[in-house]
Amino acid sequence: MKKNIPVACLLAVLAACPAVLCAQTPAGDFRLFSHMLGTWRMEGKKAKWLYEDWKQKDNTTLTGKSYYLAGKDTVITEYHELVWKGDDLFYMANPKGQDNHDQPVSFKLVSSQSGTLVFENKGHDFPQRIGYRIAPGTGQVLAWIEGDINGRPKKIEYPYTKLGSR
Repeated sequence: MKKNIPVACLLAVLAACPAVLCAQTPAGDFRLFSHMLGTWRMEGKKAKWLYEDWKQKDNTTLTGKSYYLAGKDTVITEYHELVWKGDDLFYMANPKGQDNHDQPVSFKLVSSQSGTLVFENKGHDFPQRIGYRIAPGTGQVLAWIEGDINGRPKKIEYPYTKLGSR
C-alpha cells in the first residue's frame, strides 16, 4: 500500500536538515528556493534599481514578480511562480510585452547542486535556461537567463541583494 506524506509535514521535516543535503530531492530544492522569499534588488542600466519579489502562496507554490520603479509608478516586467508538481519543480515565467498570449512559459528543474538550481525549456526561443545560485544567509543571490539566439550563446546575469540584509 502506497502512503502519501502531506507536503507540509515533509517540508517541516526537511527544514531541520542542511540545504546542501536537502537539495538532492524535489522537497529539498523547494526548501532551498524558499530562501528567495522577500524582496531582492540589483542596480539596473535603464532603471536605477531592478527588483524581484517572492512570496509563499502555499506548500507547493512560491509566487513572484520582477519590476522596476519609474517615478512613482511600478512597472512589472514579469510574473513568475515556482511550482512543485508531483516529483518535479517548475519555474513558470510570464514576461510582460512578449508574444506568449499572457500564458506562462514552463521551465523544468534539470540540475540542482551546491545551492544552484537550473530550470530548462529547450523548446523556448530565449531563454532556454533560468538559473539561481542561492547562498542561504548571505543576502546575495545570482540569477541568470541563458540560451542560444540564432545559434549564438547568450547569458544575462542578475546579481541581487536582499533588502534588509547587511
